[in-house]
Amino acid sequence: MARQYGARIRLARDAVGLSSKELAQLLGVRWQTVKRYECGVRIPPHMTMRAIAEACNTTVSYLLGEEGYDEPFRRLTGAIPFR
Repeated sequence: MARQYGARIRLARDAVGLSSKELAQLLGVRWQTVKRYECGVRIPPHMTMRAIAEACNTTVSYLLGEEGYDEPFRRLTGAIPFR
């Protein structure tokens, strides 16, 4: 389950053009912590997940796997890049 979160965090971060260091600064954590989230080694706490979603212009539902891969990106770009 954590790997799914991680993959979605990374995709969302990449989609908005943030580096892991930039996301870490926005979250107030070390960049290694963001990498651990993305690799599935750690699961972000609820409030951190909300902050990640906000920073990446997506939803917590997307990060949790409740929305398809294309939904946040369709809202962001008007395109569906993952089909």
